[in-house]
Amino acid sequence: MSCAPRAWQAGVNSVQDRLRQTRYAHSRPRSEARDAATAPRKEDAWPSTSSFRICTSGARRAIDFYTTVLGATEKFRLTEPGGRIGHAELDFAGTTLMLADEFPEYDIKGPESRGGTSVTIHLHVDDADEVIARAVDAGATLQIPPTDQFYGERSGSFLDPFGHRWNIGHSIEEVTPDEMQRRYTAMMTDAG
Repeated sequence: MSCAPRAWQAGVNSVQDRLRQTRYAHSRPRSEARDAATAPRKEDAWPSTSSFRICTSGARRAIDFYTTVLGATEKFRLTEPGGRIGHAELDFAGTTLMLADEFPEYDIKGPESRGGTSVTIHLHVDDADEVIARAVDAGATLQIPPTDQFYGERSGSFLDPFGHRWNIGHSIEEVTPDEMQRRYTAMMTDAG
């Protein structure tokens, strides 16, 4: 789905069609619930994919930044005759980022126009230090320098030139949830 209203509605219609066609209706009343023998198999349920969508005041520049700095691959873009990008898709190693220019006439605006973002996009890479340094060199604003974290990752964050917050990290050790909780509790106790 893009930020463009018609494309968004087409996407909504597509999702509604897929829900109607699926053998597993998530809204089925409890009285009609299937027993284990007739329950749908996992592969029959909703497809497991990850994608997310952002709007920006400069989609063309954002695409250049994300492909050059973060290593994304552009899949395609749809451009209005006036040059505004209505929808583009980038591939981040199997995860799709959809983006478009702002559509202020429909109150669809990026973080710069709204005065900030409440979302952080987390991207796993091979070398967080190198990617963060490359982002800062390309105009990003460093928020947190790369640091070894209690949860087994080295990560840091920056705001890209379009107002989106990115947390970039790579694994440094495998940590169980119980050990993460122990470390988190210790860290918060020491900080308090």
